[in-house]
Amino acid sequence: MAEPIETIDHPLPRQCARCCGPLPLAQAVVAERRQVIDVPVSAFDVVEHRTLAVTAFAVKPTLAAFPPTLPGWRSQGRPMLSYIGAARSLEDVIEAWRAVHMVSVVDEQKMLLRFTDPRVLAYLPAILQASQRERICGAVGGWAYFDRRGNLTIRDIPEYETDGADIRVDQEQLGALLEHPNRTP
Repeated sequence: MAEPIETIDHPLPRQCARCCGPLPLAQAVVAERRQVIDVPVSAFDVVEHRTLAVTAFAVKPTLAAFPPTLPGWRSQGRPMLSYIGAARSLEDVIEAWRAVHMVSVVDEQKMLLRFTDPRVLAYLPAILQASQRERICGAVGGWAYFDRRGNLTIRDIPEYETDGADIRVDQEQLGALLEHPNRTP
């Protein structure tokens, strides 16, 4: 496990669901841990979410629950994992991706392109133009991810020289990007 920069304890209820007696919350122990690793612009942030458990008068412990909106746990049992391989340093990849994670759409509005999300990644080759793919993939040499069915997909990426220009998404591409992540391929 990584060292988290923040730990969030999800609270227990005040009383036992079985006997309705008060729970000795001071005696609660960590029942489960889930770490969400976000890749911010400059480094990795690890936030650990923990549920607590405590046993009162009932034989079975009372457990806290993770909120359904906990980031990274919305895959409905489907894998959401992606690996990249790059000859460049992590800092170089971050710098290259910093410029492409926000794309310009038809009305000059900026939108987040979640190109590392396997739900989106599976469709990008068919949606983006070659120059757009080159702009995103210029920093990496290989990309592997598990699709929504759990199948491993490995993509070898040729080395690209990119011009550093912003990615512009047209109306058709925007519609495809908004539609595809909500379907299972």
